[in-house]
This record gives sequence, C-alpha cells and structure tokens, in this order.
Amino acid sequence: MLAPALLADYRARRAPRPAMVRAWEALEATRRAAELGKLKSYYPSVTGFRGGAPWNVAQGSRTLVTWFESPASGLRFVGLVSDIARREGWRGRERDITGYYMDSDCFETVKPVVYQLSAHNGRTRYLAGGNDPYNGAADGSGPAWLSLEIFEELRDAASEVHRLCELYADEARAHSDAYSAGAMAGAAVREAESYRPEALALCAEIRKAKRGLAWGTCTESDFENICELARERIAEIREAIEGARAAREQARDEWRHHADSFADGLASS
Repeated sequence: MLAPALLADYRARRAPRPAMVRAWEALEATRRAAELGKLKSYYPSVTGFRGGAPWNVAQGSRTLVTWFESPASGLRFVGLVSDIARREGWRGRERDITGYYMDSDCFETVKPVVYQLSAHNGRTRYLAGGNDPYNGAADGSGPAWLSLEIFEELRDAASEVHRLCELYADEARAHSDAYSAGAMAGAAVREAESYRPEALALCAEIRKAKRGLAWGTCTESDFENICELARERIAEIREAIEGARAAREQARDEWRHHADSFADGLASS
C-alpha cells in the first residue's frame, strides 16, 4: 500500500483526467517525484458524489465534465448507453456504437454511460459521461467522468454523451500519440548519443598518432590515413546526433498542443 503522501501524489497525477493517464504512468511519475523530493501535495476531492474539479472534455471544447471516483454513492447507475438503447428499443448509434477507441492501437475504449440524479420537482434528471476503461466494471459502472449538464430526457442524455465520448477519445488518442512520439524521439536521440564514446576514442587515436608522428613511431602516410578515417567516422556520429536532436525538436513543435504528453514520452524512453 502506498504511503499517504505517495498516494496523494498518484491521485493528483490521475486527476482530473484519469482515463487519459494510465495507472503505471502515474505510478512511475510519482516514483520519479519522490526521488526528486517534488511530490504533489494538492489534490482536489474526487471521492463520493461531489466529484473533482471541472475540466473541459477536450481542447477547444467548452463542455465541462468532472471525475467521480464513486458515482454510486450519490447517483443511480442507469447503464451503458448501448444497453439502454437495447432495453428501450432505440435505433441508431446509441445502440450500434458501444465505445470509442482511446489509442491508435485500438486497445482501450471509453464507453458512454448514464447516471440518474434524484428527482427534482417530480422530474427525472440524468448525467451522462464515459466510464474509466482501466478500473471500471464490465457493465460500465464504477469510476467515471460525467458532464455537468443535467438532462431531463434519457434519450437526450444518451445522444449527447456519444458526442462527448467521441471528443474525449480524440483527445485521448492525441495524448497517446504525443506520448509515443516523445518516446520515439527520445530513444532516437539516446541511440545516436550512445556513439559519443566512440567519437571520443577516435579523437584520442588521432592525438596518439600525432605524438607518434612527432616521435618518429608513426609515418606521415599512416598519420594521414588514421586522421582521415577517424574524422569521417566522427563526422558521421556528429551528423547522426544533430539529426536526431533536430527531429526531436521538430516533433516537439508538432506536438506543442500536447506538450506535457510529449515530455512524458521523452522522459520514459
């Protein structure tokens, strides 16, 4: 079990978008923060009915959602939208689409869900959102993010949540792709830089040959051959390192709208 300070840091890194930050990523970030003495101490409450701090479902969207660690403590789980559609006899994407892929490898999906609030003035009220694909139950219940918009009609909630989940999945795929791009760019730079000791050894070889030329243990012809071969290889290594670094910066610029995810990928490689 994590110590309280580590647990708070882990939760802070998963909130407010837990479904976009895998548990192992948050744990690894917490481990690095503990080593550096930079654990996060602020953590908005995300337990129970109150939910966490509101956030936009995707960049450029004005739709606010919030995270519920235990929505069942104050809400009634109505079900996955696809299951609701079959029960109600609806047609269309509410019934046909069960979820949206959150990564380019099509491993994880966010599934539209609906919860019911207590009635107000005799009217039913619903909240709609997406389940946590990493910690949710098979029926879609469990941790979830839910829109702050209240719906009085179940069909309206079911229709709107598909739009929100599609936006959320697009944002999650961008996060995943930015992370992968950062990891690949970082790996390429580290691989290129791994040849630096070879370049330093070649420089030492040139200096050794130069001393041999001065002491008469190396001919001028051998000295020129050694220098030519060493400089060619050093130039290749330098070009590879500069190319990898330039590609990294180009990728960083391309993913500037998801800079945090790109940086996490760089640190992981």
